[in-house]
Amino acid sequence: PTMMVSVFVGNNKKYAALDYFAAILLCAGAAGYSFGNGNQQGNDALPGIILLTISVFCDALVPNLQQKLLEPTTNGNNTLSRAGGLSASALMVNVNAVGFSGLLVYMIFVGHLVESIQVSLTHPRLFVLLTCVGLGLSTAVFAYTRLIQASGSVAAVAVATLRKV
Repeated sequence: PTMMVSVFVGNNKKYAALDYFAAILLCAGAAGYSFGNGNQQGNDALPGIILLTISVFCDALVPNLQQKLLEPTTNGNNTLSRAGGLSASALMVNVNAVGFSGLLVYMIFVGHLVESIQVSLTHPRLFVLLTCVGLGLSTAVFAYTRLIQASGSVAAVAVATLRKV
């Protein structure tokens, strides 16, 4: 899916038929591995399949958009509007700022912000643990963003998929 989305997003790399064949085999292998023994009873698999399809689409779209933001762009006069595109750290800061803003608005809207602050003040160890988780996740996201910048979205998704298997 990442290779197909990269064509629609307009990433510059072209792929040969063998690359698409390898991607299909990788997807089939990952799907077959996660399918289980196939002896489930009932009709409750449809919501899971829908959610998995949405997840796969998002996993294909996000790295392609990130790769697009990391590349230099041209304006109508064929000159660069961003010299060299965004850096990996600038992209990470921007994405996290948008995510933080959305989460903050949601927490204010549903009324969980005050409760979360009270729990953090009551249990200071929770704040330390959440900070450690945040540092670990930010390191992982930075490494992933650098991988997208260095090798492209398809290679980054392939590494992430193989890491899960």
